[in-house]
Amino acid sequence: MECQRDAFIDNSGHPPGPDNSIGSGPDPEAPCSASFERVRQKLRRILVASGHRDPDRDSGESPRRTPKRWGPRVRATPTLLLAIVAAAVLSGPPLATAAGAVALVFESYGTFFSEETSQALPADPQVFVRAPDAAAGIGPQNISHAAGFAPAPIAAAPDTPLYTALGQPLSITLGRWLAAQGAGEITPVNEHGHAALVRVSFTGLVPGGAYSLFAVTFQAAGNTFAPLDGVGLHNFVALSGGTANVTMFTPFRLTHANAVLLLYHSDGRAHGISRGDPGVTVHHQLIARLP
Repeated sequence: MECQRDAFIDNSGHPPGPDNSIGSGPDPEAPCSASFERVRQKLRRILVASGHRDPDRDSGESPRRTPKRWGPRVRATPTLLLAIVAAAVLSGPPLATAAGAVALVFESYGTFFSEETSQALPADPQVFVRAPDAAAGIGPQNISHAAGFAPAPIAAAPDTPLYTALGQPLSITLGRWLAAQGAGEITPVNEHGHAALVRVSFTGLVPGGAYSLFAVTFQAAGNTFAPLDGVGLHNFVALSGGTANVTMFTPFRLTHANAVLLLYHSDGRAHGISRGDPGVTVHHQLIARLP
């Protein structure tokens, strides 16, 4: 969609206004409404064809009836509405494992990275702790960090506060960061341009934290990253208890050369097809490599 912008809640491309409302500036809804409706109807047809309930029939509302405001501060832009429609329809109670489904078991990214790269001192390269004697430098994943900070050692005290690479507090402790868990499955499909249906559940996330899922492709020349849904639309917010259930289609046929990566956006924004600035605005929290 041409109306897509790089923002987590409101894709207008404008910063919050003076009243902290999101999406100040020109309303992007007008030029995109027709495109949005076509995409919404296509999504509806895909979901009905794949066995999900018809959201229009269940709600009793006209397909074009959409609220003007979602709460007092969030503008109902086309991209936001599409994300809400997708989340409301695709999410639901866990279903029985389908034939051919591949299980996903997530682990701490710091643990995974340390084992894969045989770190002498296991550490999470995506989050940082205070280290008064540390000089400014580059961490094990080429993330530049400020003086007085270093990648968080996995064995540090659980109540150790975490920071970004630039020294901004993340308002979470190492123990809580490492306590996150996730599991799910990938079920192959072959319809409407989709390669698989992904269903995952998470616990122990940052309450109210902004998250997204990316696919990693491991290569000798360097790993590559892409939004799991192919377009960077299915971003989500963890509930107040730190839980999240996510269901989405992916266009990728994932193999052992791939992993599903859970990204925490500490800046509260998603970045479209880009992850953001690793260690600064985005942090790899969990990862599940395909068997």
